[in-house]
Amino acid sequence: MNIILYNTNSPKNKVNKNLVQVASITGESNETIGCINTYFILSKDYISAVKGSNYMYSDVTNKYYFIENYEIINQTIKVIARQDVLMSYKSSILVQTCTISKNEFIANAYLYDDAYQLKTYNIICTRKFPVSLDNNSIILMTIG
Repeated sequence: MNIILYNTNSPKNKVNKNLVQVASITGESNETIGCINTYFILSKDYISAVKGSNYMYSDVTNKYYFIENYEIINQTIKVIARQDVLMSYKSSILVQTCTISKNEFIANAYLYDDAYQLKTYNIICTRKFPVSLDNNSIILMTIG
């Protein structure tokens, strides 16, 4: 199995992460521990590459993983990883048509977002009324 080690500074909740490739290596096996957590067994020769990485991709599983921890066992490295479901299923996520309630670039004023700050300003205009008024006059004013 081929494994590509990366380093990323992107937030975990971002779909398109900025990845910098550290190394492309060959792993011997992996075993799934539940749906999301797994581990990979690598040769001890790759210890410096694993230390310089926090992210990885496996071509066998076709998924991306966050490197949570690693252990050196005899002549191997056990890399404990957690699947990044956003990057693993990125192509399926990005083709969806939906209403996005929160975006890193644009705020939607019609959807509630406590991180989006609104500012209001009072606008007061005084205008002279064009005709004279008597006691029987009714004035209807609207805004908007």
